[in-house]
Amino acid sequence: FSIYAAQRFWDAAMTGTINVLPSRTADQEYFPPMNPGEHYLCFKEDFTDLEKKFIITEHEYYRIANAALELYNTYMRPTDYSIGTAILRHITDTIERHTC
Repeated sequence: FSIYAAQRFWDAAMTGTINVLPSRTADQEYFPPMNPGEHYLCFKEDFTDLEKKFIITEHEYYRIANAALELYNTYMRPTDYSIGTAILRHITDTIERHTC
């Protein structure tokens, strides 16, 4: 699926579930662009913020889950092939830019 995000991100996104990822993921480059607090939640590597970090309202939960689902539907949901056309276009464009 994505050449940047782990498959588990997309598995959760397509079911409307929030991803909870270590904070180091926030410094990584993603396609499509994904941001902590907007498309997933982050925790500190030492787990010191787990109890307070994930106390969110139902509205916040659905806002984040729906943003991730929107990314899935736009870029990853199978279309003409068994993979999304948008991600295929990104992969081929990237290859062409690097080989020309």
